[in-house]
Amino acid sequence: AAVVRFANAGHPHAFVLRSDDAVARLPAQVPPLGLSNAAIEGGEVSWSAGDRLLLFTDGVADARNAQGERFGEAAALQAARRATAPDGTERPDAMLQNILSAVSAFRGDTPLMDDIAVVVVDRHGAPKVRTSNATNATLDAMTARRVHA
Repeated sequence: AAVVRFANAGHPHAFVLRSDDAVARLPAQVPPLGLSNAAIEGGEVSWSAGDRLLLFTDGVADARNAQGERFGEAAALQAARRATAPDGTERPDAMLQNILSAVSAFRGDTPLMDDIAVVVVDRHGAPKVRTSNATNATLDAMTARRVHA
């Protein structure tokens, strides 16, 4: 199997969603840059056919509803795991849209306080990447673009 090599200095955790439904967390190794003199050590995790890499900015987990509650990492992972396209397949764009729709439904009319970006990468043949980024625009009006790696 291939591996994903990563380094994380204070960003939200990334995840490898395994084809067998297991989830591997790719944790931050050190505090955010500038808050520590610690050397940034990289990590490594196996990367097998059928696995999916999920990354999102803190704007996803920190999105708030009218009651001030956070959307949270667990809700983002739950939305990711429920992603199925209309034709029954689990495509990266279906996962991306499911996460963004879940954040939008959770926050309602509450403005975003931070940008939101989600990246989903599938492991099979040539990996496909789908990204989306927004500020206080409504998530429904967001556009996404596909980049073939």
